[in-house]
Amino acid sequence: MLINLMWPFIDPYTRSKLHFEVPVQDDGRVDPAYLPKFAGGDLDFTYDASTYLPSLMETCLDRRRRNKQRWLAAGGKIGSVEREWRWYPGIESDGEEKE
Repeated sequence: MLINLMWPFIDPYTRSKLHFEVPVQDDGRVDPAYLPKFAGGDLDFTYDASTYLPSLMETCLDRRRRNKQRWLAAGGKIGSVEREWRWYPGIESDGEEKE
């Protein structure tokens, strides 16, 4: 196993934090309320793409549109420095954070 090859090079403090084949809910590392039932937890969650996908797609397309507008306003040249035109959530165009 690969871990057996790497194990001698891992410092003891890090080794103490590595756990293999121990259910995380049994040793208290994760609250069972946050684990789905299939993983041994109490959370009963069913993913429904029709609930989440439209909002995700809208957000992604909006960010893409904003980034393209900023890229074009910055000259639209391939190879331009991305941090000069990229839009990041929570940051205004002048570099100041939104409240």
